[in-house]
Amino acid sequence: MTAVASLSVPDNHGSDDKGKVPRAQTRSLKRGLAALDYVAVAGEVGVSDLATALHLPRASAHILLTTLLESGYVRQSGRRGRYRLDLQVLPLAHAVLKHMPVRERAAPLLHELASRTGQATYLAVLFRNQVINIDRIHPTPSPEARADLGQVNPAYASAMGKVLLAHLQPEELEEYLATIVLAPLTEQTITSVDTLRRELEEVGRRGYALSDGELRPRVRSVSAPVFSYDGNTVAAICALHSTPFGSPPDQTLIQAVIDTASHISYTLGYGAKPE
Repeated sequence: MTAVASLSVPDNHGSDDKGKVPRAQTRSLKRGLAALDYVAVAGEVGVSDLATALHLPRASAHILLTTLLESGYVRQSGRRGRYRLDLQVLPLAHAVLKHMPVRERAAPLLHELASRTGQATYLAVLFRNQVINIDRIHPTPSPEARADLGQVNPAYASAMGKVLLAHLQPEELEEYLATIVLAPLTEQTITSVDTLRRELEEVGRRGYALSDGELRPRVRSVSAPVFSYDGNTVAAICALHSTPFGSPPDQTLIQAVIDTASHISYTLGYGAKPE
């Protein structure tokens, strides 16, 4: 059976390095995690794909995929020699979500917002310059609202992403703008760094963000930030809205989203109790 190096720590009797993980084992762990991350993003990969992406020999890439397969984290797809994520990742994802206070506090308020407006509502966080949906409520599911739990989207193209980017520290935002590639996802996607910078400045001033078909055609949304007790932005919520393109945004919906975000922030210890 092929496997990567054991991650157990050797007992170096009498050595000053007792209890330290050898560098080779640390490197093996990092490679394994990088492989898992790559499969998650790519959806389906082969040995050659992984070897190229991680700059590894094919034999090393095969060892990583075989180990992940034996551990239940990936499975072989219907296409020979191709690998996809498997069910073993779900308990990890569930454990992460279970221990996120913002998700627990936001859930009843997202339900209330969805019921009151009749629109789908979402909760997301920023991770590695992308937006990850960590909760969603669909009062009336529609084909246009395809974002699911765990869905990852480019921050620059979504309302929640723009809210979260607008509240980064200045140096963090500048680093993001200096390195991001603004690939067009629709005809409405912002593809200019200067335009995005101005948009984020406006989002910061008015306290909410809009997305008009920038992430997916014909899908409009409004988003507002969620703050923790220390004033840091920990998440964003959004609601879809069905007003026709070219028409002014629904001010009632915007205010409802802002109010809901304020209520969630209050449950996390930020600000005064909303009326």
